[in-house]
Amino acid sequence: RAFEANELSKIDLKRPILDLGCGYGEFAGVFYDASVEVGVDLSGRDLQIAAQNKKYSELVLADARRLPFPDSSFNSILSVSVIEHIKNTRKILSEVNRVLTSGGKFVFTTPDKDFTSFLFYPLLFQSLKLNFLAEYYKKAVNNIFKHDSLYTEPQWRKMLKGTGFEVERIEKIIPRKAVMLWDFLLVFALPSQILKLIFGKRIVIKNELRIKLVYQLLTNVVKKDSGTRSNFLIIARKL
Repeated sequence: RAFEANELSKIDLKRPILDLGCGYGEFAGVFYDASVEVGVDLSGRDLQIAAQNKKYSELVLADARRLPFPDSSFNSILSVSVIEHIKNTRKILSEVNRVLTSGGKFVFTTPDKDFTSFLFYPLLFQSLKLNFLAEYYKKAVNNIFKHDSLYTEPQWRKMLKGTGFEVERIEKIIPRKAVMLWDFLLVFALPSQILKLIFGKRIVIKNELRIKLVYQLLTNVVKKDSGTRSNFLIIARKL
């Protein structure tokens, strides 16, 4: 998320903005001083939490494949690591195109199809000649995180062109080592995930030593890893 936030913070979005798959508003709470015009999500519980953050002028319970807005309602649509969780990607793109104004921009992030090849534990299993465990782990990660729609760059370009967009920018933004580190540290996030299932939101107990350690690890990754990357940032303009 930190790498996504760093890249997205550099992008100027013309209002009105739709936050597609806004969840409980974690990104809007960080990025915007003024309220985002509309946030959409399929989880009523997440929208209730988002309402408490007071970062949206309007919150709407809706499916991204059937948006309840008139044509040309928004100048910008933002979606952060959401689209991979929804089946029928072309339908989402068509709906996004419909509610965007001419020349409006769809800015979104999503894992690429091969991101599991960067995960720490599969690489460890492969080094031990346990390839069956590596493949099982990769599939388990995609199942647990509900990754229903993952694509390559050519596939994204083809789908966006076919639904009325011109790709202005597409690049991978998360360093390989950061993906490995994320996977390695997943086990430490289990308590937070369990609490989210119980209470409807993540409850994080701050530990200064842990925060400093993770910060130092991420800082080293950013400074030293300029090679292979994963996870797309895509900016597409409606034609």
